[in-house]
Amino acid sequence: MRFWSPPPLTTYNVAPHRPLTAGEMFFVYFLLVLLCIENSPAGCRGRSHHRQRRLDSQIIGGSATKPGDWPWQVSLQKYSTHICGGSILNQWWVLTAAHCLKRFRAKQLSVETGSIELRHHKAQTYKVAGIVIHQSYNHLNLDNDIAIVELETPISFSDDQMPVLLPLNDQFDIDDWKPCFVIGWGTTQHEKRPTILQEVEVELIDWHSCRKWVKGLTKNMLCAGYEEGGRDACQGDSGGPLMCQGMNSEAWIQVGIVSWGNGCGEFQSPGVYTLLANYLDWLEVKANEAGRPYTPGRDIPSEPAKQVVEANTTSQASYPFQDLTALQSTTSRTDRGNTLLSIVTLAWGVLLAEIDK
Repeated sequence: MRFWSPPPLTTYNVAPHRPLTAGEMFFVYFLLVLLCIENSPAGCRGRSHHRQRRLDSQIIGGSATKPGDWPWQVSLQKYSTHICGGSILNQWWVLTAAHCLKRFRAKQLSVETGSIELRHHKAQTYKVAGIVIHQSYNHLNLDNDIAIVELETPISFSDDQMPVLLPLNDQFDIDDWKPCFVIGWGTTQHEKRPTILQEVEVELIDWHSCRKWVKGLTKNMLCAGYEEGGRDACQGDSGGPLMCQGMNSEAWIQVGIVSWGNGCGEFQSPGVYTLLANYLDWLEVKANEAGRPYTPGRDIPSEPAKQVVEANTTSQASYPFQDLTALQSTTSRTDRGNTLLSIVTLAWGVLLAEIDK
């Protein structure tokens, strides 16, 4: 009987391990940092509805925006001159402040969309068919400062012009909304009217705290800014959107309309905004009464609508936001992956060259 026995061990001459040099340790550390950054949630923000928070803002204390950042922003104009801001609700409706429209007739007004630069050649202009001002608007204290503008022809959606998202319901807690931005073509800190859309980051302020600083505040109003001042909306920004990211979401939701304030960016004088959560039912009722239905909300379908929807019934709920966002996110992740792979390959090659020396 033969028993299996293991083959004799072969001895290899292996060079003793040497410690890594300072240069080699630097490259290892560099690779680890890259991997941490790539897998960090903070590095996964895109543009438009998932826009990256800015901390270097210089509106009052603001900075210029980039194309596609806020594609729902519009310029409300009288005879081609900017008077107020606004935001696209759907193909037929634009949201703005009531005090922007009180003195005008529909035929005097137009809406410019699709460009961050006023009177740009790529901007599109739409005539106004009708104006709907809140029936309880008070021009003395600016309570219920909300209105909608009906267009003569529907807006064609694109990356540069699409509907804004609104809150899901009328329950509003300022702790659930941050960060927040306000945008507009209004007066800047240098008392000039910019042609490029400006943005500035602001914080929502507790209603009771704001009431101590601002007289005449009602429950239909929302405050945003900073106690020390310095950053705020100003003259010419009226009617524009105040947007925040909701809890556990990076989508930008319009929570307020630029309404009024005592001065611009002054100490304990924050901007006052119309609280949109109080007007979701009003928006739906008035749009339906005009024969151009609109459903407030921010439900985003996981798949594009399969049926053909008529232009006068299309709202933000039927527009395929998810496809645009998913495409941008996929492209962004792919680009980051390719960049990281190139950097890692280069660094690894340098590291191996150092080891072989």
